[in-house]
Amino acid sequence: MTHKTIYLLLPCLFIQFAISLSTQAKTARYRLSWRDDPATTMVIGWDQISGNYPIVQYNIHNSTNKNQKTKSQFADRTEIYMDMNNNFARLKDLKPDTLYNFRIKDSEGVSPNMQFRTAPAKPQPFTFITGGDSRGNRKARTAGNLLVSKLRPLFVLFGGDYVGHINPDLCKNWLDDWQHTRSEDGRMYPIIPTHGNHENNDFEAISKLFDLKNPASYYSVNISDNFMHIYALNSELQFKYKKEWNKQTKWIANELKNNTNATWQVVAYHRPMRPHTKNKAEMLKSINAWAQLFYDYGVNLVVESDSHTVKRTYPIRPDNGPDSFESFIRDDKRGTTYIGEGTWGAPLRPSNDSKPWTMAADSFHQFKLVHVFKDHMDVRSIKFDNAKAVTANTEKNSMAIPANLDIWEPESGSVLRINQHK
Repeated sequence: MTHKTIYLLLPCLFIQFAISLSTQAKTARYRLSWRDDPATTMVIGWDQISGNYPIVQYNIHNSTNKNQKTKSQFADRTEIYMDMNNNFARLKDLKPDTLYNFRIKDSEGVSPNMQFRTAPAKPQPFTFITGGDSRGNRKARTAGNLLVSKLRPLFVLFGGDYVGHINPDLCKNWLDDWQHTRSEDGRMYPIIPTHGNHENNDFEAISKLFDLKNPASYYSVNISDNFMHIYALNSELQFKYKKEWNKQTKWIANELKNNTNATWQVVAYHRPMRPHTKNKAEMLKSINAWAQLFYDYGVNLVVESDSHTVKRTYPIRPDNGPDSFESFIRDDKRGTTYIGEGTWGAPLRPSNDSKPWTMAADSFHQFKLVHVFKDHMDVRSIKFDNAKAVTANTEKNSMAIPANLDIWEPESGSVLRINQHK
């Protein structure tokens, strides 16, 4: 008998009586993710520390429908993993671009009230945050998380290396720190996670922690009817999993071929093809497998991590001719822009390996804030040092640049503008 069957057989009166005995559920480490259409679905994840028969209750925030009823959803998946009872409720048939309230209710009480917003069904401007390598510096990691809560992105695209090693204490610490991404009004933000080398001791870790469909952690997300198509790749498969690596390369080739009508195509993976710090290995296998595909099918932006430095490139394409450098050459008309390289709290490395096609490089704790429009994207590198002083955006002005936001200003300018391919 499954857990769901047991839940359905449980008398509702008993649940209500048990809940009345307490006011606070023993749940924690809340997280959001997507398995299906971001406009109509949301995965609610949490750690069920104690209590029984947990259920997600949700409704539309400030609905004008006086007859609106609060809906309930039991967990669709439970993973006893990393000393946590990870529960995932997959909400479906949601309204696009709509703010929802939710909470977890169990035999001991209820969780804090929280919120999520579904993606728009049709193209419209939005922001997202991308970065990686949070690792063990909890002070910097938490500062970055706090900035997420203030900037209110549609989602966070995370580039891997959450912790130094997949073990119970570090994973719980990371998820505890992730709670700082929750805004003061309770709004939380879905994560689109990728697999990093510090997750290599368990190749299914990201799937178990964020309820991914594919245990090998490569997949795609379609935002707003192909306004943006995001591909999360697993760069670690090239080292020990040749069969899965080849399968992934065939998959991404087919995905890109089938989505050339997307307004924006964004790829994220962990290890950069050409690191911007010395003594980091060159990823020739990734270059040979992916770079030409990205160019041929019009990928606009690639997000890399791992090196613990900051970089942005000019639009580039793969080339080994006389004017190229390290397998690439600048191509302002149809080239792909690469950004990175993962400094969400990991130990910083020197930025000492720039290329002729590098626009700017440095080394500090940061992530990227991306504003997405129909004809261009604006990318800013946001420093973490003064996170507490930054003014918080509201639900109505989530695309604003708030006061006191510390934005990197290299010689090329604070804004990296990525124009649509002509």
